[in-house]
Amino acid sequence: MKIPEKTDQEIGMDDQHAVACHCALCAEEARPATVLSVDQTAGLALVAMGGVTGEVDISLIDNVAPGVVLLIQGGVAVGHFGEADGRP
Repeated sequence: MKIPEKTDQEIGMDDQHAVACHCALCAEEARPATVLSVDQTAGLALVAMGGVTGEVDISLIDNVAPGVVLLIQGGVAVGHFGEADGRP
C-alpha cells in the first residue's frame, strides 16, 4: 500500500493536530488511517488513508472497529491515533 504524503485533511485533522510519530529504530513515520472494516479472525482491517485503501495487520491493537483512526507503519497498526498525547 502506497502511503500518501499528506493525510490529515482526508480524515478531518488540521495542521495543529498533525501526527508526528517516528520509529526510533528506522525513522519511518506512522500515518493515521481510518478503519473501514475489520476481519478479527484474520487479524486484518481495511483502512482508508488519503484516498487509498488497503489491508493492515491489527494483531497488536485492541478495540479496532469501523470509524476508529489508527496509526499505521509498514502495513501494521501500531496504536490508536491520539493515545500518545492523551486524545481519545
